[in-house]
Amino acid sequence: MHGLAARRSERDPEAFREVLRYDMPTQFLRRTVVSGIEVGGKKFAPGQGVLFLSASGNRDDREFANPNTFDVRLMPD
Repeated sequence: MHGLAARRSERDPEAFREVLRYDMPTQFLRRTVVSGIEVGGKKFAPGQGVLFLSASGNRDDREFANPNTFDVRLMPD
């Protein structure tokens, strides 16, 4: 993380959240389905692997006005 962003994130929780949204330390998680379930019209069977792509969700233009822009509104210290 850039030094200015690091100092700003210590003072401003919103800046810290933006750092995590833009470049999460964990880009995905894999899990194994334990019991059958349906999510969003998709059926998942026991033993099936599923992948949660948090990085993809954090760049969703339905949720974020400019998803590919890193903006913590840094001001010079």
